[in-house]
Amino acid sequence: MELTSSFLDPPELRFCVNTSFKKQRRRKFTIVNELGGQYEETFNDVKTQILNYFTYKAVRTVLQQLYEMNPPQYRWFYNFVATNDPTDGKRFLRSLGKVGSL
Repeated sequence: MELTSSFLDPPELRFCVNTSFKKQRRRKFTIVNELGGQYEETFNDVKTQILNYFTYKAVRTVLQQLYEMNPPQYRWFYNFVATNDPTDGKRFLRSLGKVGSL
């Protein structure tokens, strides 16, 4: 009895591999030190994007929690979010702080 497997190549499909390494060209590598962009010492744009993203996610979470636990506060916060854009994190948090301190 002869066992066969579909994972093995049939003898007629085998390829011949060239083992001569001297014929291959040696490639020279160039070192690039500015792969990520033009960041000198600060990542202010990255900080701003992270602040905007986490503000947006926090607003969604708080809205969901207020909807379940405190409907009057939910309505107030929903109206506040409708008039102030939560994707602009700094401005949104400043205006929320001003309204909250009144």
